[in-house]
Amino acid sequence: MIMEKRNKVFDFILLTLRKTGLYFMIFTMLIALLASLDEGNQFFAVSYFKFILLTAFMFALESYVLSIEKIKTYILKVVIHYILSVSTFVLVMCTWAKTTTNGKQTFILAIIYTAVYALIFGIKAIIMAVGKKKKSEDQEYKNQFSGKTE
Repeated sequence: MIMEKRNKVFDFILLTLRKTGLYFMIFTMLIALLASLDEGNQFFAVSYFKFILLTAFMFALESYVLSIEKIKTYILKVVIHYILSVSTFVLVMCTWAKTTTNGKQTFILAIIYTAVYALIFGIKAIIMAVGKKKKSEDQEYKNQFSGKTE
């Protein structure tokens, strides 16, 4: 029993670290790409890595919202995940890292974040719907009254 709990905790920590590393890599590559477009930009300084890493870690933790079984509707999970992730982005990357100088810039970045989030989860929803449809088509129909497979 104790080993089972340890394994679950260890698996949780390991998966969270993997997700953190993945998000950190994606954010770093994206920021490096944006910084390369603007040669005078000092955003890609080493001091910002702590904020990128914190954001990646928070996103990794927030991703567990999507797998909470007590929340029955997937849309509600996505809404909660969105609220948490946009809050993390605004708080850490815009406010604490001081990448924005005023509320207008923060708001514009939040809108851009929302558009990217909607695009990613829209694509994910389409993929899930296609997969669900294909799975239901592959299953044989069993008549509940006669018990025969049709």
